[in-house]
Amino acid sequence: MPPLQALVVDGRAALVVTESETGTRSSVLRIPEVLNTICSLFESVWSDADPAHRTIVFGDGERTALARRILGHLHAGVTDEGAARELTFSVRTYGRYVAEIMTLLGANSRFQMGVCAAKLGLIPTPPPRRPDRRGTPRAAPGRYRYRRGGSDSGGVHPAGADTSARRRTA
Repeated sequence: MPPLQALVVDGRAALVVTESETGTRSSVLRIPEVLNTICSLFESVWSDADPAHRTIVFGDGERTALARRILGHLHAGVTDEGAARELTFSVRTYGRYVAEIMTLLGANSRFQMGVCAAKLGLIPTPPPRRPDRRGTPRAAPGRYRYRRGGSDSGGVHPAGADTSARRRTA
């Protein structure tokens, strides 16, 4: 269904534009009940909408590319030491860059920075979960697996981790 395009003027008239296979049509509406419905729809959509985000300026293109690379390393779970080594920075310089990105995004923690960066489209979102044969969502292929069992016999572990010590002995 295409989005509704409407222009309401002083609550007394509305111009509504619709598109279909036959083309674009527009109508001027002046019926108070219809105008009230259109205004209510607008208010409902407006109140539930996500606020527009401010533009984040990292600097020139080179600094923007660096910020994206740093966010990519954080998204991938690379340690500060590993990311700094790969980017040929000291760990301290890498930490300063991370702190600068946090400040620009208005984040108080790395987790909050990741959420903000994902909302702004600065890092890719994770793939959706795929259902297994029974229709139950399962994790996309990756680093973690879930082991079922009692509260002390499993959980989320890195793939290939030895979890035998966690098995119940009682």
